[in-house]
This record gives sequence, C-alpha cells and structure tokens, in this order.
Amino acid sequence: MPANAPQLQKQRKEALLNAALKEFAEVGYEQASTNRIARDAGISKPLMFHYVGNKQQLFLFVYEYFSDLLNKEYYRQLDRTEPDLIKRLHGAYLIQLRLLYAYPWVFDFFKMSAGMDIQLFDEDIQQKLIKRKTEDCPNLFEQYDRSLFLLPQEDATCIQILYCSCKGFQDLMLDKIRTMQPAKLCISSLEKDLDIFFMGLRRLMYKDNGIEAPHADDE
Repeated sequence: MPANAPQLQKQRKEALLNAALKEFAEVGYEQASTNRIARDAGISKPLMFHYVGNKQQLFLFVYEYFSDLLNKEYYRQLDRTEPDLIKRLHGAYLIQLRLLYAYPWVFDFFKMSAGMDIQLFDEDIQQKLIKRKTEDCPNLFEQYDRSLFLLPQEDATCIQILYCSCKGFQDLMLDKIRTMQPAKLCISSLEKDLDIFFMGLRRLMYKDNGIEAPHADDE
C-alpha cells in the first residue's frame, strides 16, 4: 500500500476506491484516466497523487485493498457445507449483494485484472500483485442434497436453470445499483427482492418447498 494511503479520510478513501474501481474495470489499466478518477472521486489530482504516488501505486492500492476485502468478507464467509443448495446460494448471493451495494464494480475489476499483462508495471509492483491475490472462488454447485429437487434424476438440468437464473437476477440487481441514485435505493429493499427471488426458486424446484399454501380464508 502507498505510504500515505492510510492517511486518507474514510469518506474520501471510499470515493477514491469506487472511482478507481469503475475506471479500471470499464476501460482497463492502460486506458484508465487518472483525471477521470480524481474528478469522479471529488478530489484534485495533485491531492490524489499525494496519497497514492502515481497510477501504478493507485492500481496497487485498489488491488490490495479489495483482495483483502474479498478474502475476508466474501470467500471466507461462504458456507460450502450447507446441503440445501438453494439455501446455500441464497446466503452467497446475499453476501455478494451487500458487497456490490458498497462497491458496484469490485467483481468486474478482478475479472479485468485477471487477464491483464502485469509486465505493464514496475518489477516491485509486479511482485506485490503476484503475492497479493484473492482466494480461488469455490464451486457452490458441488456436494449438495439432490433428493430435495422435484426431479432429482435431472439435477444437471436443475443446476443449469439455477445458475442462469441467479446470474440473470444478479445482473438486474447490479444494473439497479449502478443506475439508481443512492438516496433512492436502500439495501433492505434489495435484500427483500433477493428473498422473494429465492423463495420463487424454492417453489419451482423443490418437492417440499417449505412454503405453506394459502388458507381458503386468505384467498
């Protein structure tokens, strides 16, 4: 981490991290503009470089910060032992949703960095990037209770439907997070949407979905 980075005030640091995430994720390291990053973060470019040194140091600052964050707040929090696959996925996507609410471009940033040429960086930066990496993302679609499915003999098809459904819903939520004004979007409403989504999956795909049918008086 650049020497002066810890001196950044929390609000200013959050703004800089999100602005840099967005810029690097959207256009890549080479095309990323430090002018746009400083502007979007609401700070002057000289002040930004006072804290992070230069563009390479800024990238390293973002990479190290979010490597630690993902390892601690995402990968290590996933419950890979839950036999109920839909419950397991619900928990994983809830963690992911909260991360994306705070940092909408975090996963896109690491997709971009995974394919970039680290020869672009000075040797000392290269070594730090190699040393500091996120943990491997576990396969959440392994070792689950197939008997829960309505058609357990066709669990491969069920998994494909689950994967595509979850990916599509995540994209919808991410688009909402990125396009709506923060003041008009609260995390509780997104979590409620997520609960309803997984409740629907449970109704569709499980034999015993754990959801009571409505009473006659309620209809």
